[in-house]
Amino acid sequence: MRKTILSSIVAIILACTNSKVAVSIEEIKNTDEPVVTNVEEENVLTKFTLMDSIEETEPVDSPDVYRIYSVTAYTSGYESTQKKKGHPLYGITASGELVKEGITVACPKSLEFGTEVYVKELNHTYICQDRGGAIKEGHLDIYFEDLKKAKEFGRQKLNVKIKDD
Repeated sequence: MRKTILSSIVAIILACTNSKVAVSIEEIKNTDEPVVTNVEEENVLTKFTLMDSIEETEPVDSPDVYRIYSVTAYTSGYESTQKKKGHPLYGITASGELVKEGITVACPKSLEFGTEVYVKELNHTYICQDRGGAIKEGHLDIYFEDLKKAKEFGRQKLNVKIKDD
């Protein structure tokens, strides 16, 4: 468990610093406080110790954890759904609900229909009601009525919390 958590922390450090990080396995085995060394071009730049509180952190699947999602926007129009007005399924989500701005979000299959999704930067909760071919893990697609607003929204990296019942 501790090595798994440590591996996760090292991956986060790598992602955040874009530098090489070396962890001595012997240090992990022989101490409760493994040393992580930031290494660049074989010159040691910094050194820090991981705290014992690593094991006390929230579980990865905790409902109070924000994750960064790639968030885009879509409309009922042909440009998003390949359906034109008059099509029997125009404006109907994969869950069978009518799309509603401020409510509908397309989510990956790992999230059940009806799951509430809170987007911190927008200070808004959406409901998972739709799917989409391009909606994979870590991606949400928020419904907008207006194409111009959807295009202005673009693609953003936002903090998302999945709410549990």
